[in-house]
Amino acid sequence: MATTTRTPGRARRSGRGAVDVQPETAPAAPADNAQQAAELSTSAWRWIRAAAIALTLFLAWQLLLVVQGWVGALLTIVLFVVFGAVVTFVAQPIVALLERARIPHVPAVLAGLLCVVAAVAGLLYLVAGPLAREVTSLAGQAPALISDVQQRIAGIQQTLNAHGITVGTGGGLGGLLGAKGASVASHVGEIVIAGVTGVVTVLIDTVIVLVIAFWLLNDGPALRRGFIGMLPGRARDHADFAIDAVRVVIGGYVRAQLFLACVIGVLAWVGCTVIGVPFPIVVGAAAGVFELVPLLGPFLGGAVGVALALTHGPATAVETVVLFVVIHVIEGYILAPRIQARFVRLHPLVAFLSLVAGIEVAGLLGALFAVPVTSLGAVFLRASVGDWRASRPDLFAPQARDAGLEQRRRRLLGQFRLFRRPPVELVVRHGPIGWLRRRFS
Repeated sequence: MATTTRTPGRARRSGRGAVDVQPETAPAAPADNAQQAAELSTSAWRWIRAAAIALTLFLAWQLLLVVQGWVGALLTIVLFVVFGAVVTFVAQPIVALLERARIPHVPAVLAGLLCVVAAVAGLLYLVAGPLAREVTSLAGQAPALISDVQQRIAGIQQTLNAHGITVGTGGGLGGLLGAKGASVASHVGEIVIAGVTGVVTVLIDTVIVLVIAFWLLNDGPALRRGFIGMLPGRARDHADFAIDAVRVVIGGYVRAQLFLACVIGVLAWVGCTVIGVPFPIVVGAAAGVFELVPLLGPFLGGAVGVALALTHGPATAVETVVLFVVIHVIEGYILAPRIQARFVRLHPLVAFLSLVAGIEVAGLLGALFAVPVTSLGAVFLRASVGDWRASRPDLFAPQARDAGLEQRRRRLLGQFRLFRRPPVELVVRHGPIGWLRRRFS
């Protein structure tokens, strides 16, 4: 007879045919529930943090786009003010002349702006028509001109190859001109259409610039007094000097540069017409526009003239090079020292470095404004140093030189010389044999 033993949670039957009853499943411990809740909370927190980071990045990107739009709008306003100031600098002498003739201020301002607009319109009337015809003709002849240049380059390559100088075939400059030039020629119509559609924008921008120039000319003194009045007493003299420096340096530079551009453009136009360069008005316009770029402008304008002269023949190209060299000499040694050098008192190296920096920072606009801005900075620097010298003369007073200190420094630097004495001097004094004996003994 089998007996059954009951134990808590399990039943066991002893004897023959005994059956073990497995223990019942125990309920989950409170520690396991807490661990699962903690893991769930950690996972949820990670997802929330990832979503928060993604949302923050998205909002930061949107804020960056908004700030970029604000910066672009601010830059547009600054450019409008800058070009309005340029028009103001050009019209200011006319307004002053009219006011000296006892014409009221507002009519004098309007008349000055009208003179500037009339001068620009007259120049466009005289140049735009022939220039448009020449540009249209140049666009029509572009494929033939490119083919002609390609044939000339191929002839030069054959000549050089005949003398044993290999300059490449097929993929050289001729092939590049043939591929790129044909592509540019095929898109000339699209470029012209895009230019025509941009006329409306240019007209609107011109009106805005003229309005800004009018208010600067009309209320310039009042705006200046209001700006200076908001500054502390110690800064007012410095601000007044800064405004005068901008007016004198930048205004004079702008007027001088525009006058030089007109003169160089006319000289290039007349010279190319006499030589027989194709499209002389295009060359003159390019030379005048590139003249606004300091230092590099004459070379860029000359490159346009030489490129068009090459389509007529090598002799015409050489004559064009000579023409632009003469124009550069006239500009550099006759016109610029008397007109431009009064406003750009910089060493050529400093002007060149400022031009390179301006091109790297802002491209063409940087090239236009780099040199005058650097000249203005040089004026502020000289004024600051002059004020410092006047306030602290003891720092700039000459001091007695220490002869022993100077000799010690010279001996120290003399240790880095290849020759203790110049070889030419030793050769002259002792002869070649004596110099060799002294050098290697």
